[in-house]
Amino acid sequence: MPKRKKFHRSAAQSEDSELASILKKIDEMPTDDSLFSKFTDFPLSTRTQKGLRRSGYAIPTAIQRASLRLGLQGRDVLGASKTGSGKTLAFLIPILERLWREKWSRSDGLGALIITPTRELAYQIFQVLRKVGFFHEHMNAGMVTGGMDFAEEGKRITNTNIIVCTPGRLLQHMDETPDFRCDSLQVLVLDEADRILDMGFSTTVNALVDNLPTERQTMLFSATQTKSVRRLANLSLTDPEYVAVDEAAQHSTPKNLTQVYMEVNVEDKLMALYSFIRTNPHTKAIVFLSCCKQVKFAYECFRKLRPAVPLLALHGRLKQIRRSAIYNDFRNKQYAYLLATDIAARGLDFPAVNWVIQMDCPEDVDTYIHRVGRTARYEKDGQSLIMLTPSEKDGMLKALEKRKVPIDEARPDPKKLMPITQKLAGFCSADQEIMRCARRAFVCYVKSVYIQPNKEIFDVSSIPLQSYATSLGLSVTPNVRIVEKAEKKRQAQAAAAASGVEARPAHSAERPKLDVSDSDSGSEEDSDDDDNDDTLLKPRKTQRHLDEECGKEMLKDVEKSKQKASTKVKTKVQAARSILKKPLAKTNSHVVYGEDGEVESSVSFKAPAVANPGSDDLGHLQPVPLGEEDSQATGGLDLVAASREMRGADRLDRLRHKQRVKEMHKEQRRKEREENRREVDEDGDDEDAGVQLGARLGGESDEGASSASEDESPPPTKRRKAAVAKRTKS
Repeated sequence: MPKRKKFHRSAAQSEDSELASILKKIDEMPTDDSLFSKFTDFPLSTRTQKGLRRSGYAIPTAIQRASLRLGLQGRDVLGASKTGSGKTLAFLIPILERLWREKWSRSDGLGALIITPTRELAYQIFQVLRKVGFFHEHMNAGMVTGGMDFAEEGKRITNTNIIVCTPGRLLQHMDETPDFRCDSLQVLVLDEADRILDMGFSTTVNALVDNLPTERQTMLFSATQTKSVRRLANLSLTDPEYVAVDEAAQHSTPKNLTQVYMEVNVEDKLMALYSFIRTNPHTKAIVFLSCCKQVKFAYECFRKLRPAVPLLALHGRLKQIRRSAIYNDFRNKQYAYLLATDIAARGLDFPAVNWVIQMDCPEDVDTYIHRVGRTARYEKDGQSLIMLTPSEKDGMLKALEKRKVPIDEARPDPKKLMPITQKLAGFCSADQEIMRCARRAFVCYVKSVYIQPNKEIFDVSSIPLQSYATSLGLSVTPNVRIVEKAEKKRQAQAAAAASGVEARPAHSAERPKLDVSDSDSGSEEDSDDDDNDDTLLKPRKTQRHLDEECGKEMLKDVEKSKQKASTKVKTKVQAARSILKKPLAKTNSHVVYGEDGEVESSVSFKAPAVANPGSDDLGHLQPVPLGEEDSQATGGLDLVAASREMRGADRLDRLRHKQRVKEMHKEQRRKEREENRREVDEDGDDEDAGVQLGARLGGESDEGASSASEDESPPPTKRRKAAVAKRTKS
């Protein structure tokens, strides 16, 4: 025992001496980043160094050399570098070192917070953190994202030191978990900060920052720096150091990346993609599409076509467990094609990805850079292909050239193209689910083009709807009112320009937004099956989106639709009430004729006033007893009173039936008791009736109880069987 205490004391003393030397080295760190050629050149703890060696990290990248020095010194960092440059280690190492220097333990609560835009990126960062921090046994880490059990997370989140999370779920815990506190937070990291803000999390992030202590270290990292990121940096960072290692680079994308574009009509994109997959089976590639419904349709159709290569689909409509399984499955496969939305465009590190194919044009150049960044990572080679329609080609190429993105043109080989339109039509006609997926994919693509703000690239009126629908296997083109509205607006603007009147600008803020479901939310079901194709394209209140040029005509159409909606089919009760309201002559009358055919007497019955049953003349509710007849003789058809009487009769019938069932069960139990009593009586008085109440099974009876005979009597069940056999013989 004493030796063990001495050992722990010596280990603590050595760690204290190591901490003092590291703090001294941090203060004396040189400002020249080129001096740090290896991770061993940085003043890091032995635990972190062992974790880096165990994970295979030896040489730091440019962004790591530039930001690690500032992060270890406790400075706020605003970092920007190309995709695949190693930004994850640039903030994980300072977090581990900061908490180690503070001697953080599990009882100290939350010490570091890492916020990411998607669950997949959070899962990837969490796995890297577990590898690098393997030897920091005194700390723990957790991942908090949507799709998991909220109550179970709430039990463990209070004692977690490092949390990797998405914004929505973290804010939910701040509001609903009473024991979760962030008062002792030391480090805050926002990875892919521009994507967090683009996905609509700006309000959530601002609320999170307001709940955090002001005295902390904050680091923001992204491959692209936007105005919103700079605005957030001004609000949350204190004297930040801007680190951009690629500003002087010749290109904005990795130098080992080969980029080509292909001019393809929208109706030929599926055929071109399938032909590429069939001609390149030994390839690991990611295919980006604009929305979830397109991913689902392409995945289901290509599975039926059997392209002889594994296919996977990743989008935000999938449940979290399924998304994690697909992520790990694609990482472990040597050859596979992953069909995905932009949920896989940010920060994910898939090993050995050869191709990145963009079947749909990205919304801007930043999205393009992040998409192609899934390949050519860590100085490796990679290739990318983007399919552009004739209307998108010129505008997108100009935008790429402006951002220093080199790209060449490639043309498809007509001999290798494989038409699949007839097969898709067969799939749609044979399977109604495939047809619904095709309709939703059609509508979603048209809507995604319509809502894009850059109209120099995206023009919804240039889409050949009939040809595009046929290419998806649809025999009938879905009705898309957005295209009609856009065409009317374009004609109105052209007419206004011709007449010299300034055209009214489009209300981009009032356009419906495309829901790609990549945000962090509490609901995790595949809710795309419940969507309606028509309601996707119809605004709920048409009067809000009317233009001045066609306002009168559309208002007339709305009035006509209201008049048609008002002409409803009357029910039998409404028809009866309307007849009773009419002052009909000689109705409900009793006429008596004499022997000579003359009328002797005639009695007319007054129709009752139409009112709510059980109410008086003033409209006050009065109780109506069941089973009583009306004191006044009323004629005509009173459906309300009849239905009330029928409900009362039904209630009485149910009570009578219940009573009959109870009596039947009672009689059955009585007969069973009599039968058992008769069997016992037939056995004779000399036989014992079994073990007495209060006696132990298999033991002696109490005093006053009759003792068993020397020859033990058989059990009651055997006696019953013997009695029954005896009666049957007799």
